[in-house]
Amino acid sequence: MSNIEKILPSVLQASPYVILGITIASGISLFAPISILESLGIVDLLANNRSWIGGTFLLSISILLSMIIVNGIKLITPALIKNWNVRQYRKELSVLSPPEKQILVEYIRKNTTTLPQRMQDGVVGGLVAKNILYWASNIGHPGSTMFDCNIQPWVWERLHRRPELVDLVKE
Repeated sequence: MSNIEKILPSVLQASPYVILGITIASGISLFAPISILESLGIVDLLANNRSWIGGTFLLSISILLSMIIVNGIKLITPALIKNWNVRQYRKELSVLSPPEKQILVEYIRKNTTTLPQRMQDGVVGGLVAKNILYWASNIGHPGSTMFDCNIQPWVWERLHRRPELVDLVKE
């Protein structure tokens, strides 16, 4: 087993700061003017190991770029998913049935984000499944089959801006 095969796994697990340091050091060694290399006392080291230093530079810059790309994807993906979900939810909101609109109108008319609903109501269940409403509590009102059901904040805001989605006239 060569030295590279022994060292490479630990290099791949190194901190991005270490890899950045290796990239900078090898880059300076390769691209700095000879006067700087002489003042650092590494001219002979560079002359004897230029191919190794060049390989180190290429490997370290490749690892850094892959870290940037992977972490960038990790950062962007949730935002893309959220954006896609919001578009889907808005689409659902624009094609409501009359009974669904009737339920949502009550939230707007009563100016509240919470109303008691029957858990057995299929229309309410459909709105919950579409992520337009959600159950605020799994404890019902004593002596009834009503449970508090909240309107999603994004739906509340959207219906206040566009009440015509539930057949209300904007005031």
